[in-house]
Amino acid sequence: MIELTHSEIQEVSGAIAPLLAVPIVIGAITGGAAGAIQSDGNIGETILGASLGAAAGFFGAIAGATTGAVRVLYGGYAIAAGVATTWNDS
Repeated sequence: MIELTHSEIQEVSGAIAPLLAVPIVIGAITGGAAGAIQSDGNIGETILGASLGAAAGFFGAIAGATTGAVRVLYGGYAIAAGVATTWNDS
C-alpha cells in the first residue's frame, strides 16, 4: 500500500473544484467591473467583460496547476483573455 501525496488526496477528495471556482468568480467580478467602467455601464460590455474575466480566471487556475509547456500555453490564454476583458468597442 502506498501513501498518497497532498495533491493526490485533493484529487480524490474533490478539492479541485473549489480551486477552480475561486479564480473564475474573481475573474468574473473584476472583468465585469472593468467592462462596466470602460463602457460607462453598457450592459453588453459588462457581460462580455465578466465572461472573459471568468475565462481568464479559469485559464490562470489551470496554468497554476500545471508545469512546462502546458503552463505557458494556458498562461498565454489567461493573459489574452485578461487583455480582451478591457476591450471597449463603443
